[in-house]
Amino acid sequence: MNFRTAILRLGRAKDWTEAVTAIRQEHGSGTSRWISQNLGVSMRTAQRWQAGSQAPAASRRGSVQVAATPDFVAAGALRRASSVTVGHVKVDSKSTGRADGSRPVGTLLMDPQLRTELDQVAAHLEAGQLMDAEEKMSNALMGGYSAQRSRDARHIAPGVLAISDYPAGIDVT
Repeated sequence: MNFRTAILRLGRAKDWTEAVTAIRQEHGSGTSRWISQNLGVSMRTAQRWQAGSQAPAASRRGSVQVAATPDFVAAGALRRASSVTVGHVKVDSKSTGRADGSRPVGTLLMDPQLRTELDQVAAHLEAGQLMDAEEKMSNALMGGYSAQRSRDARHIAPGVLAISDYPAGIDVT
């Protein structure tokens, strides 16, 4: 699956609290008003949902989860991640633009460099800059892949290879 499809899959809110957090990240101080207007509840109910002091009725939870923008849900998931799993990815050569097989990136545990890079991916997603997010994600994952396989070569793979496809998607824990 391509990057956009993988992000849309990662961007499905798992529960109403994750959705409200993503809505808050997107709408800031106007969150209660946005929830009230778009989900048909009172301002006070919207404020209670944000505070976590009241859960939406079971019949409304699905609509709350769907209301969250996938890019903001995915950005939040990336910021909270302690590991990223992508399995085998298909790569292209940056110099020729041609397919260069696949690489077994697998699961990358969070380190300070990967954390910084994933935070940048999240920022690009929230800004609606999908192409920049895709490039940063590819560089972050290929850098982590390089670092896991050699002592100090984090910079090599991102300069040579770009991820073109995520057959297993992107999963975070």
